[in-house]
Amino acid sequence: MLGCEQLRAGVSQGHVSRMVGVSRTTVSRWAAAVAKGADLRARKPSGRPSRLTPEQVLKLHSLWETRPKWTYVAFAAAIEQLLGVKYDADHVGRLAIRLGLREKRAKRDMSDRYALLEMEPAHG
Repeated sequence: MLGCEQLRAGVSQGHVSRMVGVSRTTVSRWAAAVAKGADLRARKPSGRPSRLTPEQVLKLHSLWETRPKWTYVAFAAAIEQLLGVKYDADHVGRLAIRLGLREKRAKRDMSDRYALLEMEPAHG
């Protein structure tokens, strides 16, 4: 890990933070771990493991292609019927984005709406 190597070489935490693109707090944690002799690569990934096997993910890709447009509710129901794995519709949306089935929507630019509100005369 580049950040840990730089810390061992005596590079300042602030410089490592900027170089690697993480917060100073993160680098401070790394420095504490390095001082204790810990191996940061030995960590298991955080978070809940996937409920889908790689084979099931491939089936999801095939399923997605069977219809031109899916609602998340319908896709969740189809996943449960095909694979026996139940997902909430909100989670199916995140899953579709993570698997590359759908692109993440860009946040709407609200600046025009706010500019119009500022131009309206005050009611009173």
